[in-house]
Amino acid sequence: MYFCTYKKRSLNHRREPSINMNTDILVINEEDKTVTGVEDKTITSVTIPEGIEGIGKHAFQGFSNLTSIKLPNGLMRIEWKAFHGCSALTSVTLPDGLSWIGDYAFYSCSNLRTINFPDSMTTIGHGAFLGCKSLASIHIPGNLEKIESSAFSGCTSLTSLHLSEGVTTIEGCAFENCPNLTSIHIPDSVKQLGALAFSYCSGLTSISVGKGNPVYDSRNGCNAIIETSSNVLIAGCENTVIPQGVAQIGEEAFGGCSRLTSIHIPDSVTVIDGGAFVACTNLKTVHIPDSVKSIRMMAFAYCTSLESIIIPESVTYIEGGVFDNCPSLKDVYFKAKNPNEMELAEDFYEGPLDAWTIHVPKESEDEYRNHPIIGKFENIKSE
Repeated sequence: MYFCTYKKRSLNHRREPSINMNTDILVINEEDKTVTGVEDKTITSVTIPEGIEGIGKHAFQGFSNLTSIKLPNGLMRIEWKAFHGCSALTSVTLPDGLSWIGDYAFYSCSNLRTINFPDSMTTIGHGAFLGCKSLASIHIPGNLEKIESSAFSGCTSLTSLHLSEGVTTIEGCAFENCPNLTSIHIPDSVKQLGALAFSYCSGLTSISVGKGNPVYDSRNGCNAIIETSSNVLIAGCENTVIPQGVAQIGEEAFGGCSRLTSIHIPDSVTVIDGGAFVACTNLKTVHIPDSVKSIRMMAFAYCTSLESIIIPESVTYIEGGVFDNCPSLKDVYFKAKNPNEMELAEDFYEGPLDAWTIHVPKESEDEYRNHPIIGKFENIKSE
């Protein structure tokens, strides 16, 4: 199955504090006005004094008893893993003036229910709220231009997301695995939308794009996000109707769409990309048109309800793992008259060789039986 493996910058380049002093239980670097640590890890609440401009990396990491924190006006940055694993923290009020939340800043704050983002915010870092499984709603202000990869991945209670005009970049996996999110609207200002940004959001029923967006569209009310210039469908849901003109089903475009039961692919599509329908566990029927040339890695893997598939004559390239872990799949129909013209990965199927019945054109039975990969199957039936 596909996973988000985005590599991000390290914040270890920050210089270490040259002057430290204790103020009550806080360790403060006076040079850059940053809280760098706390002496007592058992605290349940803390007030950060006025004049502090930053919460340093790891400052409160693992403070599992911390339930509340008061942040001062004038705070400008919250650095890498500052509150990572503060599992008792339920709400945080971010002050006006804060512009940047660093990578993994609130990672695995599993009881964090509410968070506000002031208008001064410009960037939410990689994995900043990853695994905040109690977070229910998010309002992204217009000055916040960039949501980095996996920023809200695994926010499994998230039901409401508002992206304001002004947001320009949503990186890969930003909202991956938010299964209770039901709708997405991409504003006109979004110019960059990373791969898998909304994959495994299985509750999605409505997807739309602002009519003035120059890069993406949801033409004809299709309930999908399409990159306009390339005609690549990059995100879909259970109510998606793939419109004519789409050339490619993008990487994990329907990944984890567990409520999808059937899909019709129009005859403008030439490529079904890697993991396009991975883990669509209720998908039973798929129409692949005689225009598709390439089916890429794990395109239908973990489609546990898929019973049969027709691979049209137009398909010349099939990558590995395309039908991995599809236990209900019993009948595979190859329509190519010459299987030797297909480039078929050796690992396109790695299950029991008697699990499928391979249906082939009658006049090509010998070619299929002698094929180095397809010929290994025990049940080949000509018709």
